[in-house]
Amino acid sequence: MKKNSGFTLIELLIVIAIIGILAAAIIIAVAPGDQLARARNATRETHGRALEQAILTYRIKEGDYPPEIDTLLLEVCNTGSEDTSHTTDCTDKADLSILVEE
Repeated sequence: MKKNSGFTLIELLIVIAIIGILAAAIIIAVAPGDQLARARNATRETHGRALEQAILTYRIKEGDYPPEIDTLLLEVCNTGSEDTSHTTDCTDKADLSILVEE
């Protein structure tokens, strides 16, 4: 009699199911959505700190805060953008270009 050595179909299905459960657990543990959200928040915090540092540097250099910056405006004008496909209309936005040395 010849004995077949190998795995049965049920054994293979069980191993594939276990690998699937482990893969799902790892993906949930890593949570790519949360990681991306943390990365975006870190970028926002870095930009905020850079803006705060620029205003503080201007205050130290000039002796006072820039008078042209309206503190009620919530959106910043992007005058230094290399993308020229849109117009730079800064009527309802804070123009912070005075903080950058040219």
